[in-house]
Amino acid sequence: MDSKITRIGSEKPIPSHSNGTTEATDNNDLTLTTELTFDLLKQFSWFGSACIGAVALLVQLNAIALNGFIFAALGCFGLAVLIAFMGKNTIIEALLQGKTIKDIKLTVTLHRVLSMFLIGLGAGMLGGEIYFSL
Repeated sequence: MDSKITRIGSEKPIPSHSNGTTEATDNNDLTLTTELTFDLLKQFSWFGSACIGAVALLVQLNAIALNGFIFAALGCFGLAVLIAFMGKNTIIEALLQGKTIKDIKLTVTLHRVLSMFLIGLGAGMLGGEIYFSL
């Protein structure tokens, strides 16, 4: 049984590559990868902003005192948000120029890893300050 993959409303088969995948599958994979990467960076920026808000709330409740470690943690959270925004902007600019996510893979990975690292570093500094101040 030889089945051909066709587009909806068309009897013309979609051209397949030599390894058996189709262009439509590749395009869907690239689209999904781009959307997931953009959404991940959006979540990093949202989480960094939420951490800044949590620190502001803890300071207002006098649960923590402002010192150098708190300011450093806020700086880490702020840089994480900025880097995540820059990563989202990189994806948008590349798509507007006709590039795919594979063409900017290294840059986007660097933005993603650096943003995640800074959120973890800021959370570690904040957690250590809270733990050791009790």
